[in-house]
Amino acid sequence: MTPPDGKSQALRRLRVLVVEDSQDDCDLVLAALRRGPWRIAARRVEDETGLRQALAEADWDLVVSDHNLPRFDSKGALAAVREVAGPLPFVIVSGRIGEDVAVDAVLGGADDYVMKHNLARLRPAVERALAAAELRRAKAQAEARERETEQRLAAIAAHLPGVVFQLRQAPGSQTAAFTYFSDGARALLGRSPAELLAHPAEIYRLTCNAPDGSLADHVAERVRAGAPIGWEGRLEGAPQPRWITVTASPRESCRARLWDGLIVDVTGLKNAQAQLRELSAHWEARIEEERAAIARELHDDFGGTLTALRAELDWLRRHAQAALGAERIADMERLVEALIQASGRIARALLTLGEAFGVPALGVVGAAAD
Repeated sequence: MTPPDGKSQALRRLRVLVVEDSQDDCDLVLAALRRGPWRIAARRVEDETGLRQALAEADWDLVVSDHNLPRFDSKGALAAVREVAGPLPFVIVSGRIGEDVAVDAVLGGADDYVMKHNLARLRPAVERALAAAELRRAKAQAEARERETEQRLAAIAAHLPGVVFQLRQAPGSQTAAFTYFSDGARALLGRSPAELLAHPAEIYRLTCNAPDGSLADHVAERVRAGAPIGWEGRLEGAPQPRWITVTASPRESCRARLWDGLIVDVTGLKNAQAQLRELSAHWEARIEEERAAIARELHDDFGGTLTALRAELDWLRRHAQAALGAERIADMERLVEALIQASGRIARALLTLGEAFGVPALGVVGAAAD
């Protein structure tokens, strides 16, 4: 058959399982379906045994069931289909069915019902049932992908060095509530995710007030501003001081504002920083000691030797000037004086270098200035 626009129409294959005790009625149902855009492949069964066997042996796109059968009815057929094939489209076609029974059937999971004397309704009823089934499949696939994504994220979060959490702020609200904690909460905070979600204030009770304020005040202020969270403080009641950082970044979703965050134990980093400061102070003190020793050596030993040499030159001027010559002795005195001045400059430079880095002079300033 060619449509009015002259274009050929490809027929979709439709595998139909008909639950019907009458072959003539089955043929009428299939004839009505063949008026639609489908290439029909059908099989007829008469009872529950045949229905379950057919469902097990092949995949079907649609089940059409009579309501009253000698050993079966549409309610039993629907229960068997749902048990074996899940949300398979199911349409009841009956010669007589009360309105209450039909409504109960639809409420019980049937997609639609059609009277045998009005089979013109069968095609649109089947089209609606197939469309609804496609929506159910798409929803189930989306939910399965969402569950898979959640499982992957949970697995990743479980291996992160800390606690992954999420805050949710509903539209129009000035506050945000915790909606997720990873399993890392057990190790770091001593509470299960379920406990923290059941008692959200517990996360604030577990933390000490920091110099910049409490975690609760910080989170409340950042939520009102829609800004990132960044807080550092100590855990309450730990035998040894334990430091944590709480960081989170906001993002907009279709129904709320979310903060995805991480709580990390930074105790090791804090201890390393303290050790580094102690080591730095130790080496600064050692450097200052060496610097002061060099300055004292320049002043005491080298400077003292040069001073003695200047005295010897003075003796030469008085007793051997005629033999050595006044000019030569003057040159020697100038060299000695230059060395004395140079040693003083070096000693002062050592002191100045230490003071530039904030290291005390340890009592050498006066000595270097002499």
